[in-house]
Amino acid sequence: MLRAPSNRRVMDTFIRIAIYVGIGYVLIVILAACFQRSLLYFPDQNLPAPQAVGATGFAAVRLTTTDGLDLTSWYLPPRSEENPVIVLFHGNAGNIAHRLFKAVPLASSGYGILLLEYRGYGGNPGSPTEEGLYHDGRAAIAFLRANGVFENRIVLYGESLGSGVAVQMATEITAGALILEAPYTSIPEVAGKHYPILPTEWLTKDKFRNKDKITDLNEPLLIVHGAKDDIIPVQMGRQLYALAPTPKKSFWVLGAGHNDVFGPEVADEVLMFIDKYVNG
Repeated sequence: MLRAPSNRRVMDTFIRIAIYVGIGYVLIVILAACFQRSLLYFPDQNLPAPQAVGATGFAAVRLTTTDGLDLTSWYLPPRSEENPVIVLFHGNAGNIAHRLFKAVPLASSGYGILLLEYRGYGGNPGSPTEEGLYHDGRAAIAFLRANGVFENRIVLYGESLGSGVAVQMATEITAGALILEAPYTSIPEVAGKHYPILPTEWLTKDKFRNKDKITDLNEPLLIVHGAKDDIIPVQMGRQLYALAPTPKKSFWVLGAGHNDVFGPEVADEVLMFIDKYVNG
């Protein structure tokens, strides 16, 4: 005759399963903690010369950070001294050559463009971290100052991950304008959307807390976000917009996701915004 398992045996089995699940979860957390920066930063180490990819007018320049790194970046001077310079802080993947399609239409009005290449990207030394990217941003500002560009002629343009660098720079200088494309509230909150079982607020090293900084900014702000963004939800862009002081403007791109948000309509919106708030 078959016997039903005793309550003790059932309880022992349940405890063993719980222990195995707990150990597995702890291992997942440990692995995420160890490799989290490889999940956040996806650098392309290969950076061609500007002329090799048709970057007409751009020159490779060297920026020196206060922690001793020399960063190769690309610079297109403004057509005249009165024209602003747009500093593009790119997203977490690739290199600055992949952002040339954004730089070209933005330079069409005679604006200068500084395509900042981060540490660890495009063959540059170092490894990317939150504080490291802030050092890189400060090197970009110092380079423009040394080339006679005043703060009120600088437009900070942050794309995705780069929105955190742009927002931080906007807390340190009084720029002419701040433009955020597909921005996030904070990296822990983005991570929490993609890895809901992990304690991302506690786990994340590089937090880039845009939502805590944006309330105190003085620059005119433009936020551009794809309505169908499945990497950084558009709700995060809307939340930042609600928190930001005026003057501010939003441009929600219907039908666009994360990587296809920038197009002719966005370029026109950016140029009109700069013309109104920086040139005006």
